[in-house]
Amino acid sequence: MKWLVISCIFLLSACTDYVAQIEDKIEEQERTSFVESSDNSRLKSSSSVAKSNSSVKSDSSDNENAYSSSVKEEISSSSKIKALECAEFPSVQDRNDSTQIIIRFMPSWTNTSAIMSIDGNESVMTAVKNFCGWFEAKAKLPTVGLKVYFKQTVGSKNTAKISLDSVAALSDTLWVIENSNNELDAYVCYPGILGNCPVKTLSVTMFDWLHGTNGDGDGEGQNGDPANGVSADFGSGGCLAHVKGMVEQILGANGVPVPVANFPENCKNTTHLDKWFLPEVVVEKDDEQYTNATCRFIELQLQDDGLWLAQKDDTSPEGGFFLLDDFQYLDAEQTVLNPYFDNIRGLNKKHNFGFTMKIQAAFEYVPGQYFEFFGDDDVWVFINNHLVVDLGGVHTQILGAVDLDTLGLIEGENYPFHIFYAERHTSQSNFMMKTSIDLNSDGDGRCH
Repeated sequence: MKWLVISCIFLLSACTDYVAQIEDKIEEQERTSFVESSDNSRLKSSSSVAKSNSSVKSDSSDNENAYSSSVKEEISSSSKIKALECAEFPSVQDRNDSTQIIIRFMPSWTNTSAIMSIDGNESVMTAVKNFCGWFEAKAKLPTVGLKVYFKQTVGSKNTAKISLDSVAALSDTLWVIENSNNELDAYVCYPGILGNCPVKTLSVTMFDWLHGTNGDGDGEGQNGDPANGVSADFGSGGCLAHVKGMVEQILGANGVPVPVANFPENCKNTTHLDKWFLPEVVVEKDDEQYTNATCRFIELQLQDDGLWLAQKDDTSPEGGFFLLDDFQYLDAEQTVLNPYFDNIRGLNKKHNFGFTMKIQAAFEYVPGQYFEFFGDDDVWVFINNHLVVDLGGVHTQILGAVDLDTLGLIEGENYPFHIFYAERHTSQSNFMMKTSIDLNSDGDGRCH
């Protein structure tokens, strides 16, 4: 009898262990399995999978059936992201619109935005606010196969194609990154990676002049308004309205525009045009020479249309394009006064009018590049040392533009780029440039 009792106890213990093993195995299968969604035949994961950050590698096969029940695409935690937890993902049936998703993409390139392509349908992606380097677009889910690739808005770069079927079953916002191996990694939540904010900085050289004595000189410069020298070209009465043909078609050997031999008859106050964009010694003190030249910076921001924009006008906080309002001193210690610093009232407040600017950069030509300028006063743009935008004269804001595909440039070759800008009259100073050119300041970014 005693032996029988012991045997029963042993069998009961073994059965309990066996049942526990079965339950553990079932639980493990539930954590890793996918089941078909009853309403749209797509895949959904159990909650434990949905809470993990998942990555799907690029799929080069075009024959995979996106929402087939036979899809067994592996979703594993990304090795790049540590200790990242995603919020709960809405199941397919809980979405407001089960046919639409948001796809966010961070490209390897930084010179332009991106276009998303799904089954030949292209969408221009827009920058994601507060997520530098990311672009997004909405997409309708196809009935079969969500296969996506991305390309530049301007340029020939494009990514491999990726199947987003599995991650689309887990979230209505997908995050895709092009990695260093030119492969695409997809995530069901923000992967904790940011790119560069879409801002480009160009160094520019500024030259300060007094605005002259021709009509509107008020003598408010720190050294009075000179009646001679280069500054005499700045003020009223010179080249009124838009005047083309003031400079030669080829940039000068010294890197600045060359005045034409036969100057337009209606253009005055331009005697020293060949010196507008060159430094001039204005103070000599303690065996030191100080010039009217200084370095400033212009920021271009990448727009949703893939163009870079820099703009300052009377709606800007500064009241316009006035980069030299702080140029009262010629030395860092603020002991040497700038004799060309003037303080003249414009439309809203006083500014340091009378200045010129030179932008010197370089770029690689890519078909489809475009440049436009809108502003006042004289503006000359040279590409490959040839004049391509001619907006000479003291005028209100006018537009000039060039399609680089018309210039005979060679794809992949590097070319010099120059802008010469003059503000010669009081009241306003406006500057707007928009371009798809990937401009880079020459050398180490210092002024020239």
